[in-house]
Amino acid sequence: MCSNFNNTENKDSILNIENLSIQFDFKNLFSKTRSVPAVENLNLSINKGEFVALVGESGCGKSLTALSIMKLLPKAAHISNGKIIFCNKNITTLSKKDFRSISGNEISIIFQDPMSSLNPLKKAGIQIAEAAIAHGKDKKTAEKKAMEMLKLTGFKDPQNIYNSYPSELSGGMKQRILIAMALINEPKLLIADEPTTALDVTIQAEIIELLFKLNKKLGTAVLLISHDLTVVANICSKIYVMYSGEIIENSSTEELLTNPLHPYTKALIQTIPDLEKRLSKLTVLSGNVPSLEERSSLNCRFYDRCELRKTVNISEKCRHQKLQLEEYDKEHFVRCCSYCMKSNDKTLSSGGNF
Repeated sequence: MCSNFNNTENKDSILNIENLSIQFDFKNLFSKTRSVPAVENLNLSINKGEFVALVGESGCGKSLTALSIMKLLPKAAHISNGKIIFCNKNITTLSKKDFRSISGNEISIIFQDPMSSLNPLKKAGIQIAEAAIAHGKDKKTAEKKAMEMLKLTGFKDPQNIYNSYPSELSGGMKQRILIAMALINEPKLLIADEPTTALDVTIQAEIIELLFKLNKKLGTAVLLISHDLTVVANICSKIYVMYSGEIIENSSTEELLTNPLHPYTKALIQTIPDLEKRLSKLTVLSGNVPSLEERSSLNCRFYDRCELRKTVNISEKCRHQKLQLEEYDKEHFVRCCSYCMKSNDKTLSSGGNF
């Protein structure tokens, strides 16, 4: 039966995002402020030690969600509604000054581009150690911990890497440095914002495998942000699919990949190359994500790109009804009127109440 998504209290939960909305405020030539939504009513939860994925194509609001957790939103953006609960504390109400004791200590983030995330004028090891010093470690202890993290992230000659400048390291090495820096204080939550985007395919696999091993070894919960389902399929326990600022489907990884419900999720899966069908054409998802200005006027934001609406008699319902994220099956949520209609029909036929 369809029921509205509602976060329930969970003693194992480390992060709960509840009805989070983010908007941009723009001023025109006449100094009139115009607000446009970028993320709307987002709900997401991560338990201790869990590896969770947030997937979707560019422009969906994935990175903006990550930046909101870290209080790093761009100047024109702000949280207009909702709460971010970390370890039972509402961190949305904290000032940036108060959040400093959490940032880099209890919550860490790895950004997309390792090439531009390191200071080119400082040795790699010093930059790792500084992350520990910033949270109360003395210099000697921090340097020792930095060496341990270099070993843990797979460097066979940590002393040499410690004394190397970023320009002397490859892209994969730089990303490992950032991972070591993010984990040196043993955070409870690590946000990995497309950590393999700027790397070649073989290095991508190594970095993802490293994150998975560190997740198991250290017990750090991981929120992996990606546009590639193949990257997250084998390591994440739960997947949230995001489109145009909204979560449109979420469930366990196995359930979502074997029984996708939303047309967008199905399209993402169909675009994955199949090695057994080498001569067949790759599936292409036509169209683009709606712009920020277009989103507020759309009920179903996937309407123009949706193939499902052409095959079932729900086109007008999709266009005119505001869609909610609802539970179609146990712990499988979807934002699509087609499935909620079917679930409603099943419930009514069995004599239940909807």
